[in-house]
Amino acid sequence: VISCPGSVALVAKMPPQVENKYMAEGTMLHACMEDLLADGELGDVIAKNKLTDDQAAKLQYCLDALDEIDPEQKMVFNQEVEVSFDGVKGLDGVFGNVDLIGRLGDRVIVLDWKFGDGVPVPAENNKQLLFYAAAARRTEETKWAFEDTEELELIIVQPPHVKRWVTDFKTLDQFELDLVRAVKLAQQPDAPIAVGDHCRWCAGKPLCPKMTGVIDRPLKFKLDSLDS
Repeated sequence: VISCPGSVALVAKMPPQVENKYMAEGTMLHACMEDLLADGELGDVIAKNKLTDDQAAKLQYCLDALDEIDPEQKMVFNQEVEVSFDGVKGLDGVFGNVDLIGRLGDRVIVLDWKFGDGVPVPAENNKQLLFYAAAARRTEETKWAFEDTEELELIIVQPPHVKRWVTDFKTLDQFELDLVRAVKLAQQPDAPIAVGDHCRWCAGKPLCPKMTGVIDRPLKFKLDSLDS
């Protein structure tokens, strides 16, 4: 929405996304991590879900990464919780589900498990995690993590990589302002469309005039006419 406000209307015109095998695997492995962090045993989770060696290795990597992030196991956290902006003007009804949000000392931790083998996802200025953090700060069930804290850390655990980025709450404040502006802009009939890396994940690509060339063709026709 922030990168391309016009994408909202395009996505709304598309049929519901059908879950593919990669999405199904990601959903299953997220559920496995939820079980493991609720004191489940890795062997039991592997057997219950009939995991492959590769899938089991990804879970083990995530557990090892969490041990590095919280070696003394002092972090208090919630996992798989819905966070929202209810009560924030311009963002009512906007919500998301965060994999893990916790508090470690005077730092808020927002962590996302990524199980895809494709594009590595960076943590620095990650808008998805900033969204989760901003919404969690507004959500009754998770706002405790922000009380009397001094900094925010965004973490992407995507086997075989861990990406971490520490920032302050001014960054989060600015992100929320940017989000409000983008949501308002997206509601306009002439909301701007922008092409960029974000297009990779956009479900509205088949309808996007910039992706299909609908916008460029009339301009090319005019230029060709001038040449002739």
